[in-house]
Amino acid sequence: MSSMVEQLHTSRQSTDIIAHHFCFSDNDDSLKARNVVGSLARQILEEWLQNAEADELRALHRKTSDVDSAEITDIISNLLLPNVSYYILLDGIDKCPPNEAQEVVACLLKLCQRHRNLKLS
Repeated sequence: MSSMVEQLHTSRQSTDIIAHHFCFSDNDDSLKARNVVGSLARQILEEWLQNAEADELRALHRKTSDVDSAEITDIISNLLLPNVSYYILLDGIDKCPPNEAQEVVACLLKLCQRHRNLKLS
């Protein structure tokens, strides 16, 4: 999986955004839907976060201080740009408890339905 991430980074266009998450059976936090979706969101929004104004960052902090994975998905969806390709690599989702895995899949499906330039692997 890490070689796949590396390959995407070396062959990507300057506007491509790559996010990845590894679920480890010996790390309970990596198996929680909220953390998986939050990790992907942080990577997807990295450039936006770097260029955001202080007021935008404060507003985002207020919105995200106590949200679940579905709400994170809605926030991400509203900030994705139509002219950017997004690549999400997710490994080990089968290690997650079924309810957590289903929640992650539902969130990713929602993002894919809203944004044609989002690809999953």
